[in-house]
Amino acid sequence: MPRVSEQCRGGAVNKQKFVCRNNKRLVENMSMYQAVLSRQDSSLVTLSSDDAKEVDVTYGNGKFKCNLMNTNRGGTHAIKIVPNLVMVPNVFNNVYTGMNVVAEYQIVFMGATTVPAAFYTRDEFVTKFNSLGSIFIMSVTVDGYIQIYSLLSGNDSQMAVLPAMANMLGFTNRTLFPMSGIHVMISCNSSYAAISDSLPRMGTTPVVYVTTRQFGINRMLASNNRDYNVIATVSMHDVPYGSYGVFRGQDIFMDDIEFRSPRSLDQVDVELLDSNYNTLTIDPRFEVILQLKVFHTDTTK
Repeated sequence: MPRVSEQCRGGAVNKQKFVCRNNKRLVENMSMYQAVLSRQDSSLVTLSSDDAKEVDVTYGNGKFKCNLMNTNRGGTHAIKIVPNLVMVPNVFNNVYTGMNVVAEYQIVFMGATTVPAAFYTRDEFVTKFNSLGSIFIMSVTVDGYIQIYSLLSGNDSQMAVLPAMANMLGFTNRTLFPMSGIHVMISCNSSYAAISDSLPRMGTTPVVYVTTRQFGINRMLASNNRDYNVIATVSMHDVPYGSYGVFRGQDIFMDDIEFRSPRSLDQVDVELLDSNYNTLTIDPRFEVILQLKVFHTDTTK
């Protein structure tokens, strides 16, 4: 019968010792983890714009404050939060103040037409624009593109719009002019139309960044090199106007926000930003909901 060498026996013994040492560490780590959990409690906290202490006069439910009245359950001594559910209504304007003015030229400045801020479908926008007394008239081609004619005879007329308006209408490949900010110049006359380069895109913001200054502190570094207090990002892709975009927390470790020391969350400020980091306006009739899992120290022990 083959004899087992001392080296082999020593290797087996060493392996057993290694496994035992690692198991011991694992047990010790688990005990420490359970001890930490035993000193924590958690609560589900729902923040609703309908229950807000204060709603912003300008932005409505796009910026509001909530009070956590029962501060013994998560409002004080909070050490970590995890966004569980966020619901944001897609009721944003696709024509908004700051991009809704159409400047009109025929050699000289002829005037300006302001399209009221609102959400428009393609056909609603065309109908509204044609009712405003502009020197231009719009229509839709059989294949869905926007075409624009001038009502003035003679020289070409120019429509100057901001890039946001041009992109919405599908005029994506036009010359940019630095006139009181960068504008897109669209030329046409009474005989030939300016036809959009692509189909109009009448959607709203593609994402909504949900921010709170109490516990989202500088969590997102954006491409503009600024930090934002983002706790959740809600996709609005393919969310019809009037429906809700929903964020659901998937991973307690990926989505959690930990604090270096316990803090009070008795008041929470919520602000919603669009993809350009501007504050969004939401009609107060449409509710915004945040549900958070708040971990807090057990002060009874």
